[in-house]
Amino acid sequence: MGRGYPPGLDPRPVRATPATRGYAPPLGGRPLLRLVARVPWLFFVALVNVGVAAEWTAGAAGDRAWRRAPDAETVGRLVVLGFDGVDPRVLRAYLPQLPALAALAQSSGLFELQSEVPPESPVAWSSLQTGVRPSRHAIFDFVGRDPVRTGYRPTNGMVDLSPPRFLFGKVPTRPPRVTSHLAYPTFLERVSDAGYRVTGLRPPLAFPVRPRPGAQVLSGLGTPDLAGTNGAYAFYDSGFALRPEFTVFNGHVIHLEGGPKARAYDTVLEGPFDRRRRDPVAGYPRVTTPLRFERTLPDGPVTVVLDGVRETVAAGATSSWMTARFRMPTWPAVTLQGRVRFRVQSVDPLQVLTDPVQIDPQAPAMAISTPGDFAASLERAVGPYATMGWLEPTFPLNDGFLAPETFLKDVLELFDRDHALLRVALEKPANLVFHVFTETDRAAHCFWWLRDPEHPFFDAARAAAFAGRDPLLEVYRRMDAVVADVVGRLGPSDTLLVVSDHGFQGFRWGFNVNQWLLNEGYLALREDAGEVSDATLDDFFGESLDAGAIDWSRTRAYALGLGQVYLNLRGREPRGTVAPEEARALAEELRGKLLAYEDRPRGRKPLSKVYLLADEYGAGPAMARAAELQLGFGPDYRVSWQTALMHDVRRKGSDPVVDNTYPWSGDHCSTDRDLVPGILLSNRRLPAPSPQRPYGVRDVAATVLAHFGLDTSDLDAAPLPLEAPRAR
Repeated sequence: MGRGYPPGLDPRPVRATPATRGYAPPLGGRPLLRLVARVPWLFFVALVNVGVAAEWTAGAAGDRAWRRAPDAETVGRLVVLGFDGVDPRVLRAYLPQLPALAALAQSSGLFELQSEVPPESPVAWSSLQTGVRPSRHAIFDFVGRDPVRTGYRPTNGMVDLSPPRFLFGKVPTRPPRVTSHLAYPTFLERVSDAGYRVTGLRPPLAFPVRPRPGAQVLSGLGTPDLAGTNGAYAFYDSGFALRPEFTVFNGHVIHLEGGPKARAYDTVLEGPFDRRRRDPVAGYPRVTTPLRFERTLPDGPVTVVLDGVRETVAAGATSSWMTARFRMPTWPAVTLQGRVRFRVQSVDPLQVLTDPVQIDPQAPAMAISTPGDFAASLERAVGPYATMGWLEPTFPLNDGFLAPETFLKDVLELFDRDHALLRVALEKPANLVFHVFTETDRAAHCFWWLRDPEHPFFDAARAAAFAGRDPLLEVYRRMDAVVADVVGRLGPSDTLLVVSDHGFQGFRWGFNVNQWLLNEGYLALREDAGEVSDATLDDFFGESLDAGAIDWSRTRAYALGLGQVYLNLRGREPRGTVAPEEARALAEELRGKLLAYEDRPRGRKPLSKVYLLADEYGAGPAMARAAELQLGFGPDYRVSWQTALMHDVRRKGSDPVVDNTYPWSGDHCSTDRDLVPGILLSNRRLPAPSPQRPYGVRDVAATVLAHFGLDTSDLDAAPLPLEAPRAR
């Protein structure tokens, strides 16, 4: 079995064409500047402050001219439908009300699909798409760290950003680079390189999308908003409620100046980060554009004025997608274009919630599709759609700015628009179609409390708003409609796989891992450290997180991300204290103590498994970036919110277990993998797996490659033993 890249697919760094291929920023009537703007170097200027110019990796197969495979016209079409977070136990309970899925389960079986360690979306989808373990594909979590460049500060676990350099603070001398951490080719790439036409709609970890002949791809999970974050939104308020300016979940509360009875308010809309300079405390500032709200008191409509366009929005309604342009402070000046919607929550006081500013498919500032105009062509077919990888407004829901009923309405509308995108794709010729729907996952995250009256967020009055309704069932019904549509389009030689990356369980309590490490003497605080305030996602994306309260000279282990525990290893960490020869014994000691820990007030042990990742993953080129331990929590527990950003330390002896009081009440991240399997269905008969070797997410990639007769010997997986399709 191969243990490296397959022949012809070994990555070689190349300088790519810019993400904005074919797009020149508007430069008015100056012909010379319009001409210069189309020089590739200047395209980097458009991306300097967003930090999204990509340094892609391409293999030999991706460099050579694309040729159609000899059997491309005769091989049966393969459609892979991914539904994030669909749980087999929940699905079985709903099957009587899901006719299309029930028919597949009856004819070919409904099987559990073993997830990855940890069973969280970026890791599991990466394994599903590549067929290899994380030590080879290099995706370990949403959150990571870079000891050489950023020390202990948490960083983006999906992409790496090399910041730009400027002359005199204005002229870019080195463009930024965004490189995906995904270090192994996906089945979309390999099938395309073999000469088959592929369509990928919202595949995770595809951002930034590299040009690929024979492929149509719109990137999914990991695609940022225009600011380069996972969903920076704003809440405008003319009232005087006492709220923090920056919320935990990436919201900015902006007070509207002018008095409570003003008829108009002038403010700003925030866009990309200005990455020319970074304040050590506040991080990077944001570039803004003027924004105006005009209202008719007491409850009349609100007019939004943005970029010279006026739109009137009734109370309780949402605007259409409006264009937002941001003039970047570089020389020569460049304008980046995005789009945004406004929800009028209240007229008196005026309260307006904005979606994150999205990348505009008509003028993309980042590489979100291939070909470059594919995203725009989809919009011409189905109308405006959200481009950010994290589609659903879970952040304002958790922050209390969005009612659960409104959130459900948004999720169903997003699902319908995603279904429309799939219909467009299915009407065009493609040998392989892969579409990932994320709405199923977000609905389970945010409505699990309705299934658990003991959950800290549960409230009888809140639940009464859904009397007679099951939000998760409504979302699963949308899934069933998608499956029914696809089944109706299949020919006798076509194959369908329906998969999910993981399942779900309740999340009542968070475990503050660094607090436990402090209590047990593995982590130490500086003697002069004050109270540590909660970290926010704005701190994370603005790169202003600070772990200065920790005394690294006396710390042997620390936690960040969703359940990773790192040893403060000498020679690897900036101020390491643990000798390499002591690492294994210390990791095993931590594992034993964590498994033995009892949450005495609740009479339960939070942890079901603790994985030693060197044993779980084995050797691999990315293993140097992995943590030593991955926590696997039992039912109703998860790593705490603040642990992910390494900000959960209070005084020594504090209880490490805290109530989860957010609507985000179900989870799977940092969970024992065996408790949250995904699903597997097909239109081809499939025998039950052996108890010793369950079907797993990596097997999906092997199955796709085998369908097209491609080599799978390099994978940590095996093709599923599907019944052979009929020949055309």
